[in-house]
Amino acid sequence: MGLIVAATAIIHWAIGSWHFSLQAQYSRGAHVVVDAIIQQPRAFLSLMAQSMAIGLLFFLVFFLIYLLARPVQTSERWYNRTWIKLIAVWLALAWLMLRANAGLFPNSLWSWIFLPVSRQPMSRAVDFLSGALLLWRFYELVRTVIEATSIHYNNLPRRLPIATSIAIIAVGTLVYFSSGKVLTAGTLEERAKHPNIIVIGLDSFRRDVALGGSESFIPNIAAFRQHSFIEANVISPLARTFPAWVTILTGKSLSEHRARFNLFDQSKINLDTSFAWDLKRAGYRTVYATDETRFSNIGKEFGFDSVIAPSPGVTDFLLGQIGDLPLLNLAGQMPYLELLLPSVVGNRAFAHSYRANSFVGRITRELGKSDNRPTFIALHLCLAHWPYYFSQSAPPNAAVSQLYPDAVQELDKQFSAVIKTLTQLGYIDDNSLIAVLADHGETLAEGDWTPSEINLHGSATAPSQRGGGHGANLMSTAERGVFVMFSGRASGQEIASGQSDRLASLEDLRETLLSLAGIRSTTHAAMSIADKYSEGDPIKRETRRYVLLETGFRPEHFDPTHPDPNQVLEIAAASYQVVGAGRVVLNDVTVQAAMQDKDFGVTDGDTTLLAIRNVGDAGYAVVVDKHGTGTWDVYAGNAPAEAALPLIDFACADNEIRTRIQNFCVGH
Repeated sequence: MGLIVAATAIIHWAIGSWHFSLQAQYSRGAHVVVDAIIQQPRAFLSLMAQSMAIGLLFFLVFFLIYLLARPVQTSERWYNRTWIKLIAVWLALAWLMLRANAGLFPNSLWSWIFLPVSRQPMSRAVDFLSGALLLWRFYELVRTVIEATSIHYNNLPRRLPIATSIAIIAVGTLVYFSSGKVLTAGTLEERAKHPNIIVIGLDSFRRDVALGGSESFIPNIAAFRQHSFIEANVISPLARTFPAWVTILTGKSLSEHRARFNLFDQSKINLDTSFAWDLKRAGYRTVYATDETRFSNIGKEFGFDSVIAPSPGVTDFLLGQIGDLPLLNLAGQMPYLELLLPSVVGNRAFAHSYRANSFVGRITRELGKSDNRPTFIALHLCLAHWPYYFSQSAPPNAAVSQLYPDAVQELDKQFSAVIKTLTQLGYIDDNSLIAVLADHGETLAEGDWTPSEINLHGSATAPSQRGGGHGANLMSTAERGVFVMFSGRASGQEIASGQSDRLASLEDLRETLLSLAGIRSTTHAAMSIADKYSEGDPIKRETRRYVLLETGFRPEHFDPTHPDPNQVLEIAAASYQVVGAGRVVLNDVTVQAAMQDKDFGVTDGDTTLLAIRNVGDAGYAVVVDKHGTGTWDVYAGNAPAEAALPLIDFACADNEIRTRIQNFCVGH
């Protein structure tokens, strides 16, 4: 047995080495990350644990091949020799795994390599012969086991069906009762007093798509929109997921909560103001769920009792570069495998093998059924995020104009599955408040920000921006313009459909939800729906007059819409450090440089004033964009303004903007 397993392992090792060499273009710079892991014992142990789990999967395959290749009886005939059977079984199993990988994950590198072979006319015949061989060997294995066991237990063949039925019932019962966690039951009074609060974030979901998409394009989101109250003029202060979600949870500005970059060190962030803590104090169970944690690590530190997500950190980074293996791709779709490979199952960052239902299944298993305790679930779905492609989409090299709509339509299906799952588990019922939002939008083409006319006022050139994506371009309203849709019940009333165009920010969602849930009334800035559905006497809330804007981390010579995977890893090695149990955070040197590289601005929803670095003027330019006119007015940042500028008072009240356009702020 040992020799057979060893021989099989050598064959797989050779193929694995070949695979790794094919991935080399994505793996340069990985040694820098590995060196960082070795210096962090907890990170190293986490990586080793998941590496051992992958090794266990391969060993189980090796062992299965060994069992199927064992001779049933001694024979000198050539076809009954062990090494012949070993090769035949291995080839049959490898062929079927590669065929399954190509069918389920066409964007896998292995599928691309195997495609010319699988398209041959004889491939279906090979499928049949491989399947027949494995079925025959499996039949022989089962027959041998039964015959060998019958020597000691004469009645086993007669009792086998009964024993098998009992085993199936036992396993089914175990799976059924383990599909949800055992929760502490609340009281009916608790559940009646406060509604379940469900916040569903749709990453990179453009406002024009969400509010203008047809029922044939996004049927499920369009149906939800039809019965919702829509806040249609919401601004994301920084169009990056982690800063946006910290803003949502804390209700604070970027300068107040200090999370101004993805993967910012959480020890330096004000976490105590997350409204998950307010809900916990009010008796809520709090849950956060997401299918991508590579650049946004929202965790229990924000007041969540549990987090349903791929394990964040260096293991995710490394497995994402070299984890494209047919066995791993197939095994990652199996239920409960997240117990062995928490960084793999339902991970959007593994785009080549990501299937929307895999993450929904993980939510179902880990969330469990609702009890009487009021529950807050913050759920973030990243299908529409770069790289846009997924297991069944067009290939990665397809045009963004094709990939993004495909990702949006797949997200629409996943959204429907999530709503259905939460309803079946009892979290969405007659006493639930649902908010669906985008943390930021997405710039897909230069036309999203290029004006039809530019008026230069003392500035030599108009400032250029750094391409598409999000978080790097303040000139694109497609990035910062978002929305929130409310549905369900608030303060005992069913929310009626409607729309508000009043200016709001993601900062306002915290106070809005707490007010609608009856946790407390507030005089702070809140969205229009809070005026309509808040419990008790109407309160005159602050009307938001403006929202401050800024860009995120923007590495030099990096195209966010067509990033080079090798470049991503090299930037990560130079800009991030590993802390704790493998968490990746921006290092202090990078943070300081990135703060100096930021652009800033302010908007009232109709007009935007921006302080943007302008290489042509060796300083900052001031850009005034009056929405809908297609015209920009560009002023040199180092010269006094020729005329009074809109929003200048608000801009100069912010220290970050003031230091960049001091001449404009004289007298303000």
